[in-house]
Amino acid sequence: MARFNDEFFYSDREASAERLFEDREREASAERTDAMAKTATRSVDLEPIDRLEEKLKALVTMVERMKHDQTRAAEENQRLSRELDSMRARIASSDGLASELSALKDERDVIRGRVSEMLEQLEALNL
Repeated sequence: MARFNDEFFYSDREASAERLFEDREREASAERTDAMAKTATRSVDLEPIDRLEEKLKALVTMVERMKHDQTRAAEENQRLSRELDSMRARIASSDGLASELSALKDERDVIRGRVSEMLEQLEALNL
């Protein structure tokens, strides 16, 4: 009878171990299925993140280009400011030269008039 109980105990124990093994196999299979589903879900969920990443990269590129354009525009603005100051100086110089030229023409007319008077006086003496 002890032998019967031992066989029953071992067969019950083997069945229990077998059920435990099967349960663990099912759990592992379920975990693998869940992992595969999560991976599939992650790849689906990553699409919006990938699009966002592409948009951010494009935005960074645009900001870098705008900074470069702004730097170039600032340099161009400085160059044009210097050129404008130079032109203003030339205009001021030109205005000064124009007034000097006008004064010289007036002086020439005065001298011409005086020379004409002297020539008339000389002609009057030669008579």
